[in-house]
Amino acid sequence: MFTDVDSLRISEGTAWPHAMSIDVPSLPAGHYQIAYVDGCMKYSAPQDWTVNAYAEDAGNDHWWLVRNASGTQTVLTPPGTSGYMADAGAYVTFADCVTANLNLDKPIDFDFDGGPLGLFLADSPYTDNVAGDNGRNPKWALTLVGQPCPN
Repeated sequence: MFTDVDSLRISEGTAWPHAMSIDVPSLPAGHYQIAYVDGCMKYSAPQDWTVNAYAEDAGNDHWWLVRNASGTQTVLTPPGTSGYMADAGAYVTFADCVTANLNLDKPIDFDFDGGPLGLFLADSPYTDNVAGDNGRNPKWALTLVGQPCPN
């Protein structure tokens, strides 16, 4: 669970590989930045390593920052590579996937009007997903920019 706002670490935690969200009762309104930190996954065993199987506009098989646990109130797709096979944007090795995502260096800035915020994996079925090496699944940092962390 989120316990503070300053540089939150977002990951799927113990809910892997199911769709999930991590919510706090309410985040304050403000200007936020979300940045990739570590990890990759496979959307099925024969596929290659990635963060998102498809780009945001495809609708499914990628992560969403959401306002509700069902994932229907989307905010944005957190940064990360898209593609499910090596010839379509994914990576043959886990290490290459992590390196590529770290080299993206494209945090996303957005304004948020406050309230609950969580992470949701839009994917079906979840049962064929493959977790990252040593549990290193996609992880992001969320930062409230230019404001002190609320207690």
